[in-house]
Amino acid sequence: MATMNYSLDLENNYTLAEFIGELSTDEFITHIATMRKHPDFKPSLNSIADLRKADMKHHFSEASTLTDFIRDTHDFRGHFKLALIVGDKSIDWASLLMTLCNIVGSPVTINSFKSMRAATEWGKD
Repeated sequence: MATMNYSLDLENNYTLAEFIGELSTDEFITHIATMRKHPDFKPSLNSIADLRKADMKHHFSEASTLTDFIRDTHDFRGHFKLALIVGDKSIDWASLLMTLCNIVGSPVTINSFKSMRAATEWGKD
């Protein structure tokens, strides 16, 4: 089971979520739902998901769950940027997420990076 540490940087207009440990698609979605409940969360915030310490456990059968999550996220948030900071155990999952966003036609602008610096620079409005 994974843990998530998160913070909201309202000055720079983004959320930062760091995932640590073995992480399934369902857990990822549950953690994001928790962050959205924060009283200072705004749907217009860009997002950074740091997956470098996560061991992503996913199966192709979870693609529909992830696709539904992408659609629901769009309905809730509208357009925003999502930066994924990836490591060896998360790059395949990040690629799946980016591919599904394109297939679904999600207006989320998504990209993957190897460093926090690159992700924060890209995510600035």
